[in-house]
Amino acid sequence: MNCLRYRVHTLCEIVPMTRVRPSTYKLLPVAAMLCALMGTSTGSWARDAQDAGGSVSATQAICAVPAGTISLQQALELALCNQPLTAEASALVREARAARDQAQGAQLPQATLSSSLNKTLTHLSGNADGMISEQQGSLSYVLFDFGAQRATTAAAQAGVRASERDAQAQAQTVMLEASKRYFALVAAREAVRAAQDNLSAAQASDDSVQARFQVGDAIAVDVLQSQSNVAEARMKVAQAQGNFDISRAALAQYVGAKLSAAIEPELPEEQPPELVSIEDMLAGALANRPDLQAARERVAAAQSQVDLARAAGKPQLKAEASWAYQHTPQYYYSGHTNSIGLTLEIPLFDGGQAKARENQARAHQTTLEARLQQQVDAVELDVVQAYAQLRAAHAARTSALAFKTAAQGAEEQAHGRYDAGVGTMLEWLTLQAKVASAREQAISADVTWFEAKLALAHALGSLETSSH
Repeated sequence: MNCLRYRVHTLCEIVPMTRVRPSTYKLLPVAAMLCALMGTSTGSWARDAQDAGGSVSATQAICAVPAGTISLQQALELALCNQPLTAEASALVREARAARDQAQGAQLPQATLSSSLNKTLTHLSGNADGMISEQQGSLSYVLFDFGAQRATTAAAQAGVRASERDAQAQAQTVMLEASKRYFALVAAREAVRAAQDNLSAAQASDDSVQARFQVGDAIAVDVLQSQSNVAEARMKVAQAQGNFDISRAALAQYVGAKLSAAIEPELPEEQPPELVSIEDMLAGALANRPDLQAARERVAAAQSQVDLARAAGKPQLKAEASWAYQHTPQYYYSGHTNSIGLTLEIPLFDGGQAKARENQARAHQTTLEARLQQQVDAVELDVVQAYAQLRAAHAARTSALAFKTAAQGAEEQAHGRYDAGVGTMLEWLTLQAKVASAREQAISADVTWFEAKLALAHALGSLETSSH
């Protein structure tokens, strides 16, 4: 927690950007996540913490991926902590803040002080040489510039707000991608389990057929069908295990773990989404989507640039003061000069550059306004599509569960009919295959439903580490 103590003032600025609930602050990964969003990589903020009195090993442990099972929330927090995308976004925030500080500093009085010491050699009849020392100081302050400095600062402040919203949008994008990879791993893990269940069922049916064949109640073709069913089930287990290994490596890479890390996912507990009317969803998305907020801030910055371009071609009034002192020992001379006054600069002719810059700034503002409207349209469509996909996923999940229940019941009856001698092996194997398909569809429907929930939260601009 040294990182939190060392940069608490910056963390307080970043907290509203990450939309992390206060209850999650108790988790160490969140501290690392916030430090990463603050604009540092794991190594850099670890060095900062060490300078503050902590150790690098203790601080880096905050972002370490735990062995074994990790929850979806842990996966999202680790992705925020270790993804270079979040460090990049936060570096851009710091860059924008530095530009704002420069703009604000330009509004303050500018003071300089210089000193020089020179040795002189004069080739005259007496060849006099000596030392000359000079000290000078100056102070200047812009009294009035038709709002040029104010516009510069306003543009820089809007740039800071835009970069902060970009960082928030990047964090939500990282969480969405991490959740997709996490649920891909969940689906792959459940597919392995389903394939293993299907293999167990195939082996059980093969044992039953073999027993009946030994006493003459089954024919050879039944045995061959049963054995081929077992071989196919084994092949599907191997395929499912391969897909699981690939999905696990993809998640491990994204959350900052080694590709060989033995990460095990867990299916999150169900939390029904808090659905409201589509009109309320659209209004919330337009107000809360960080990418829209960033686009609005860029339009505001462009307006400030228009004001700056307009003011750049107008007069500027400065107050200036200066002081100078010179000392020449060989001539026994020393003296100083003081001055204070006002300077008025009036642009008379610049070949139309000022007007061209203003027109360029206005055109840029119009471009950004058009892009903003395009983003608004895209966000509205994104919300409608995500909402429709969530409803479709819910209906598909209900249907998949009913299909699985019915298929299992039919398979049990076919098993009983075969054992009783009134059913065929083909009928039993056909229904076993249908049960296997039903298991796979149920897994896919569950995962799709969870993914649709998170996709809707992302579309609304409200995706959090606890949104599952």
